[in-house]
Amino acid sequence: MIAEHPAKLSPETSSPETSSPETSWDEPSTQEAPLRESPARGASRFRVAAPEVARLLRPAAMIALATVLLAQGVAPACRVVGRLSHRVVDYVELAAGVCSQWLVLMAIGLAIGLLLSVGRDGRVPLVSRVVLVAQTTMVFVIALPSTAGKIPTHALVFMGSLVFVAALVAAVEALRVPRSRALGLVVGMLALGCGTRIIAAGIAESSWRVASDRVAVATMVATASVLMHGMGLLIALSWLASRRGKTVSVGSLFALSSAVFVTWVAASGRAPVPSWMLFVSGFQNGFVAVPKSLFPDAIDRFVAVLGPITAVVALMMRRQMPTMVGALALVLTAGTSVDMPGHALIMMLAVLATVLCVHDDRGMWEALLGKRLRSAVSMQVSTQTATQALTQTSAQVLVPIAKDGVAES
Repeated sequence: MIAEHPAKLSPETSSPETSSPETSWDEPSTQEAPLRESPARGASRFRVAAPEVARLLRPAAMIALATVLLAQGVAPACRVVGRLSHRVVDYVELAAGVCSQWLVLMAIGLAIGLLLSVGRDGRVPLVSRVVLVAQTTMVFVIALPSTAGKIPTHALVFMGSLVFVAALVAAVEALRVPRSRALGLVVGMLALGCGTRIIAAGIAESSWRVASDRVAVATMVATASVLMHGMGLLIALSWLASRRGKTVSVGSLFALSSAVFVTWVAASGRAPVPSWMLFVSGFQNGFVAVPKSLFPDAIDRFVAVLGPITAVVALMMRRQMPTMVGALALVLTAGTSVDMPGHALIMMLAVLATVLCVHDDRGMWEALLGKRLRSAVSMQVSTQTATQALTQTSAQVLVPIAKDGVAES
């Protein structure tokens, strides 16, 4: 092979007619080889999109919480207060409908981004990725028609069961990593609460035995749901307090005291009372799930309203991982009423955000350092630009030297 191509090895023996353009010393080639992206580089480029999606979780949780408060609390409360004009009530209901449509559009876009980030991440087990993609797709297919009409009861029960399975998968994934175990416990407790709530709703709507027996069994199952929901809220409040290095923080005290105050006002909100007490009573009635539990009515009301208030406290935290705060606020906003389409969509976003939080190493370092890290994509582009500039400079310097050496020889 060496004897067959002497001209390519020795510039002295090459002539202008026989020398190839690749080996010509007279003029360096200005055509550069295209940069080929290796699979590892492509995977790293794709993974850096996860922090960009993670930064959207806190605004998404704010939109979801505002929509739930407006559509499920404020709008029913305005109808209860008789002193408000019909025009004001119509405007409030219109705003609630617009926010609900906005929530659906936001959930679709964010779910696509989360699915792309989680589904292509090789660190997530293949079984979990398949389950999450399939469950999310089916939940959205069932929930989206609710914007145009009513969904059958059996479809809502099936949708809730899908959310329950997906939440369990996310809880198991979160429990594997120390930094996300508190979030995993909250998601797991609320997932069990969702499952028991779906069973209670299914029993209450079924034709099993007589009505009195169905109500009794559904009430017992709903009691377990309220208990799981309360335990999940207790874990969330404990985690929020631990971020300040205390057993009880100002945020957790605010959430507990606000829930107690709202429950007390709602219990006293019977006519004749001031209009604001009627408003608070109607506001809380929208969050109480049916069927009710064996606990006193005040406990059901307290647990139902404590979830959104705790979500507000979680969103007010700073210097925390965006995925952690966003997932916690979303799961607290959704609660256990996942047989409602809006709550099911919010819970699926919380599930995907929880899995994303497990492997969000960059978000953890940004929370510890208190500043945003430089994107790996921009670093790669800067490195490639510097490499190309260095190559061109080296060619401009070394080629004349080589030509002088050849002339002297």
